[in-house]
Amino acid sequence: LVRRGVIPVTVALKVLWWGVRYKLHIQVEQKVVRQYIFRSLSHFPAESANQMMAELYLSELEQNLRPKGLAEMQHRREQGDLIVVVSASFVPIIEAFAQDNPIDGFVCTHMEIKDGFYTGNVVGLPPEGEQKAVQLTAWADAHFGQGAWVVTWAYGDHYSDAPLLEMAENPVAVNPDTRLEKTAKTNGWQILDWSL
Repeated sequence: LVRRGVIPVTVALKVLWWGVRYKLHIQVEQKVVRQYIFRSLSHFPAESANQMMAELYLSELEQNLRPKGLAEMQHRREQGDLIVVVSASFVPIIEAFAQDNPIDGFVCTHMEIKDGFYTGNVVGLPPEGEQKAVQLTAWADAHFGQGAWVVTWAYGDHYSDAPLLEMAENPVAVNPDTRLEKTAKTNGWQILDWSL
């Protein structure tokens, strides 16, 4: 987005600094990083900002999808499982991903729109950490009825995914960070390498 002149370098540096602290497991405010980005987009109509995000996915992110992960999604679909993506990413990015991949639903970060423009405010809480489990539960209850569903498989790569993995009959740590790898080993969870 910086290369495209959409967001200023100062915003990118704030996002980078937030990311460094997140990777180091230093407590960070989840809403803040999203506000940095979407406040920079607030002078574009939301429809244009969404298009930019979709183009960002296609030009920069799609090439980094892990082939083994995509194959696993297809396999799970063939086994009769429904695929629900739970991500702290944004609606337009997940919608772009959903166009070419076998997903049945998603839980992600929703940003506030007023008068056709993003305000920079997060609607509710981002699905991060414990919120991934909370929001997936709410989504599944709304779609299937309370107690009428089960998470058969769940995949995560960061320690903050542990609450979501704990919900699953088959939790899988994929290229996990150090803390998640330790948790996975302690709990006897499967650990996979989906390196590109």
